[in-house]
Amino acid sequence: MKKIRTTMEGMIWNANHVLDSAIDPKTNGIPRDLFKQCKGIVLLSVIEAGFCFSGNVGTGVVMARTDDGSWSPPSAVGLAGVGFGFMFGAETKDILILIMDSNTLKVRTFLSPTSLFLYKNRPTFVCRCY
Repeated sequence: MKKIRTTMEGMIWNANHVLDSAIDPKTNGIPRDLFKQCKGIVLLSVIEAGFCFSGNVGTGVVMARTDDGSWSPPSAVGLAGVGFGFMFGAETKDILILIMDSNTLKVRTFLSPTSLFLYKNRPTFVCRCY
């Protein structure tokens, strides 16, 4: 039974189904070797809508691989954004981000409740940890 995506239970349920689809050997998803090498994983469910101006909001979970190879308990994350330009419509999307480098995982340990990510030549986004 599908859960409400804004609850922790719903975020975990959605993340589990997205991950199952992504690593299913019968689909053209993520190669299992790549998944086995990653140090962390972020699974987000995002809703975006707009007419000239747009907005998006999403929730999800982040997990890190521990030293013994198991996964940490999931932590809830959220994102929000705004945009403008020629646009009309709405969409929902599930986003899977593999964190391949342990330094990247250590740098972004979410030291404050709200973190602003600013990277040269990379997207900028705000992540709110619950």
